[in-house]
Amino acid sequence: MKEQLRAWQLHWHDLFDEDATLKGREEFARPSPVPDDMGSDFRLIFGLAHATLETRARCFALFPEGARMARRLGAYLSRGPARISEARARAALPALFDLIETLGATRAFKRDTVFVVDRETEEGLAALMASESIGDLVDHPRYGEQTAASSPAIAADLFLTEPLYATGGNFYHLHDWITGAMFGGQVDALQTALYRL
Repeated sequence: MKEQLRAWQLHWHDLFDEDATLKGREEFARPSPVPDDMGSDFRLIFGLAHATLETRARCFALFPEGARMARRLGAYLSRGPARISEARARAALPALFDLIETLGATRAFKRDTVFVVDRETEEGLAALMASESIGDLVDHPRYGEQTAASSPAIAADLFLTEPLYATGGNFYHLHDWITGAMFGGQVDALQTALYRL
C-alpha cells in the first residue's frame, strides 16, 4: 500500500504543476525533494482547496467513486457548510442514532445526553473541541472486514485524510462525508448525516 500512496502523491504533484491557479504561487511550489510522509506534504494538504475544478477532478479520478467525491468537495468549496437551526439538528438526531445502532455502537450511549452546539460561536467551538464526536460511537465503519492493504478505497481514505482535514477547517467531518462515497450504503448515510450536523 505504501507504494500506491506514494504513486498518488507524486501524481498529484504532477497535476498541481499544471494547475493554472497554483502555478507561480510560491506557497504551492513543488517541494524538492517531495516529502516521504504525506502528513508533511504541505503543498498537497493545502493546495487541494485552491486547485481548479478540473485539477481536483483529475486528482479524485485516481480513486474509487472519484467523480462523486470531487462533486462533494466542489459543493463544499462553492458554498461551505450549510448552517442549520438547533431545532433541525435535534430533529435529525433520532435517524442518526438509529444508523449508529444499526452499524453497531462501540459502547452504550444515552440519546438524551447529546447536546447541540454552534461551532461558529466561541462557546460552541470550545464545547465541540472538548467533546467526542457522535461518529466516535462507531468503530471505523468504513473499514468493515477489509484491510488497508486489500482495499483501494481504504488506501484512498487514508491518503485523503490530511488534505480534507485541512480543507474542512481542521475537523474530520468533511473528510468523512467525502470519502463515505467510496463505502456506500449505511456508512455513507451515517457520514452524510454527521456532515449535515
